[in-house]
Amino acid sequence: MAKQRVADGGADPVTQRLVKAIGSDNLAALLGVAAGSPGRWANGQDTPSEAVRLQLAEIDQLVDQLLTALTPAQARLWLVGQNIHLRGRPIDLYRLEGATPLIDALRAHQEGAAS
Repeated sequence: MAKQRVADGGADPVTQRLVKAIGSDNLAALLGVAAGSPGRWANGQDTPSEAVRLQLAEIDQLVDQLLTALTPAQARLWLVGQNIHLRGRPIDLYRLEGATPLIDALRAHQEGAAS
């Protein structure tokens, strides 16, 4: 992925929100980018490509769902921990299948907790 300079120095607000919620390393792992990229986007040093922006929008929806069920600290642990219902780590499953199976698992978790 080629670096893009931000002409106006503006930071990417979606990336800022995601870095704050799940951490730069987790966001980079979900996107399959270098560990430092989300931080550079969040502080306005670079900007994500259009393809990455689409992924960021999907991850933003996933994180919204995560944060309705878990605290930010729990969400970070959930992403990298083994999940027997998902048969692996959510962060790895996202890279293979996208956000839908993770969001479905979170909804099922919430419904089970509400019962």
